Amino acid sequence: EEFLKNKSLFPIPPPLIEINSRQFSVTVHHCKTTPSDYLNAAFKRVCRIHRGPSSGHILVFVPSQQEIKQLCHLITEKFVSRQFSCPTNKHKSRADIFRWKDESSSDEEIYNDDETDDESSYNDCDINPIVVYPLFALLPKEQQNKIFEKVEPGFRKCIVSTNVAETSLTIPGIKYIIDTGKVKNKVYDKITGAEKYETTWCSKASAEQRKGRAGRTGPGHCYRLYSTAVFQYELPDFAVPDILKQSIQNVVLQMKCMNLDRIDKFPFPTLPNPIDVKKAEETLLTLGAIETARTSIGMNTRATKLGRQMNCIPLLPRYSKMIIESISHGCAPYIIIIAAALSVRELFIDDLSLRSIDKKDSKNHSKVRSQLWGGKGIKRKLGDYMVMLNCIGACHKSDDLVSFCYQYGIRCKAIEEIRKLYQHINTQILKMFNCKIADIYTLSQPSDNEVETIRKILTACFKDQIARKIPKTSINYDKKITLYECNNIDSPLLIHQNSSCRHRNLEVLLFNELLEGNHLSMKGICEVEEDWAYS
Repeated sequence: EEFLKNKSLFPIPPPLIEINSRQFSVTVHHCKTTPSDYLNAAFKRVCRIHRGPSSGHILVFVPSQQEIKQLCHLITEKFVSRQFSCPTNKHKSRADIFRWKDESSSDEEIYNDDETDDESSYNDCDINPIVVYPLFALLPKEQQNKIFEKVEPGFRKCIVSTNVAETSLTIPGIKYIIDTGKVKNKVYDKITGAEKYETTWCSKASAEQRKGRAGRTGPGHCYRLYSTAVFQYELPDFAVPDILKQSIQNVVLQMKCMNLDRIDKFPFPTLPNPIDVKKAEETLLTLGAIETARTSIGMNTRATKLGRQMNCIPLLPRYSKMIIESISHGCAPYIIIIAAALSVRELFIDDLSLRSIDKKDSKNHSKVRSQLWGGKGIKRKLGDYMVMLNCIGACHKSDDLVSFCYQYGIRCKAIEEIRKLYQHINTQILKMFNCKIADIYTLSQPSDNEVETIRKILTACFKDQIARKIPKTSINYDKKITLYECNNIDSPLLIHQNSSCRHRNLEVLLFNELLEGNHLSMKGICEVEEDWAYS
């Protein structure tokens, strides 16, 4: 659509060619009314399918990791835990307990819209076993690959997934799709720069992709947990393009380095929002990547020498500047690790979303990491970045990385990505400055002087993201909460619950990102000296 209707790209719309892949028929079933609790509706649908007469695996689409955990727990508790505890099955073999019913029966009873069934009224002792697998982007690769493993004869596989299973994925034996119609997206606030997660309706295109997962290896059924009216009028045709959902600092800087001054005249497939362009230019001006000067179209902004250097490093401009500044100060290895970790994101696993939903089994990993790697004295002032450096260093010294990461709530895949990105940046630095950086495996903990230098570099690169504590007498709020204010953000800020600085009474700090919830919360905290903030 962006290409067909974009006259700056194609004055005469080009023909649209559709190539349909070979696929088995998939019958679509919509709910008569859209249930308010889509997770409970998905659970009931899984139960109804699993009690039905036909074999075939199930794929359920839900929006978030937390809901995956909840639904997997419900299904496992309902079927797996009961089957072997039933008195009638105590002396039976697995073959006697589990045997498919007559598959010649009709599937129609599975698709009735009675969502008032009381699941506790069913006796599921003689139902065939079900194997439940979660699937989401942050799940370790070895656990993701389990969805492709064969199950024992008579077993049914149920995969509960986010939208990662929508495209380019064929899971053998999938016959039933249960689509909640929901997707969780990260939304970027153009004014504050804050990010928040919103659960919204997926697009019609995504719904069609989800349906297609059932027609790869045989005929199937797609049960959509929303009405035809919702599908027709509530679901957008396509998802919002990424260029409209995230910061475009890299795009603007690259165009300035190519001497493309009129960004608004460039033939983008999707034109970026003018507010996003203005915000990106303001940030780049603050970082010194661009400057105001007279150009061929009058007064405009152009790339500086620093900006052209930053453009050669494949990271956000803020992180690129950190690395360039660190080379002349002798602390480049540590800054590169920090920049790589911030670029990879999700270094630490959220205890609530990826761990056991049983609170008795979950641990406060953020607290353990802070106590273990937060440092003492001056090192403690580096805050979340000290935890980050010591954590990555400890991972490199570990004999069993997978077990070590699981013990401390670290995402193993993120550590591997940080290593690769560190090596890639080192190659770029060697080409640009003829400067060889120490190997990541040989690094020791930074000294007090190096910590002080790292803090100053971070302050210089986060000038526009410095927050000061609000005196508790100047605002009416809960006295137990410490709030902060930032010059270019109207709302008060608080420190994120997983930050190592959460319970510290910091006067001035810098933050890497904002997350929006009940309050705007800051992540990536480092203590800042008062005189640095004004220099």
